[in-house]
Amino acid sequence: MKLLVSGYGVAEDKGIFEYTLSDEGLLQYVNTFMASGIATHIEVYKSYWFVSMKPDAVATGGVAVFKEGVLLTEMLIPNMSYAHLCVDFPYIYAISYHEGHTTSFMFENNQIKLISDIIHEGSSCNPIRQDKPHPHYVGMTLDKKYVYCVDLGLDKIIYYKHEQGILEHTFSIDVDAGSGPRQMVFSKKNNLAYLVTEIANTVQVYEYNEKEMIKLQSLSTIPSDFNGVNHLAAVKLNENENLLLVSNRGHDSIALYEVRDDGLLSFKKKFFCGKTPRDASFIGEQFIAVACQDSDVLEIFEIEETEINKIDEIYVKQPVDIAYFESLK
Repeated sequence: MKLLVSGYGVAEDKGIFEYTLSDEGLLQYVNTFMASGIATHIEVYKSYWFVSMKPDAVATGGVAVFKEGVLLTEMLIPNMSYAHLCVDFPYIYAISYHEGHTTSFMFENNQIKLISDIIHEGSSCNPIRQDKPHPHYVGMTLDKKYVYCVDLGLDKIIYYKHEQGILEHTFSIDVDAGSGPRQMVFSKKNNLAYLVTEIANTVQVYEYNEKEMIKLQSLSTIPSDFNGVNHLAAVKLNENENLLLVSNRGHDSIALYEVRDDGLLSFKKKFFCGKTPRDASFIGEQFIAVACQDSDVLEIFEIEETEINKIDEIYVKQPVDIAYFESLK
């Protein structure tokens, strides 16, 4: 198993770091790969890595494409800071958090071409994100009919049609005012979506229908007696979709839930990790990898029947994103 980890480091701490993960859950550093910007998110598609980037000391973020670890091309855009992307090959959809854009690109002949760019508009009662757009996550509905964007500042899920990569705003869904929606993933088994709210600290389950989302469940991810500041970050389903995890930044823990047959969640276990788990991911059915931004470590935990045990950790400067794959080929 290979892991790719990106971080907010500079100089020798900057890059995309490749590790192997043994059957026992032990990490081994392999290589470092560089792009012009600082990698914020990595999507692996066959032998390609698609990377969103925020600026590195200059006002230029963008998108980069690697093949088998070799940088093929970049598109750098002044004054843009891309935080996340998704891929519907050959199309790439990316969001800029600070500037409030959803942008589409096409990757063809080892080059990236910008296709369309939509600026988010509006406001909400969000008390922390300064009442302005802050898109944080972009994905596709299971039927690939829509590209959707989770806007943390507007408290909305925004849906776009995407004919040949050209984005057209189609409809939006309001979520709890002031909750700060951050990430949302769909179950492949049904029409359910799992949303985490950065400010309200909830994981929510929605039934998705055409132009409608019905909230079925909302659970707090932190203990009722926790008095500190916490902001949710990642939400992930495992491959079998019988487990779901949420990362708590502040409480510094991973909340683990069982996914019932009806798709609703039952709390399973909470385990502590390093400071500020910006990202966390199931690695197969046996492990969970956690990127602890303010501890400068990538941690590996093993999933057992009744316990979650830490197996290994390795230094990474301010890790923020994890991707994994079986091999480079």
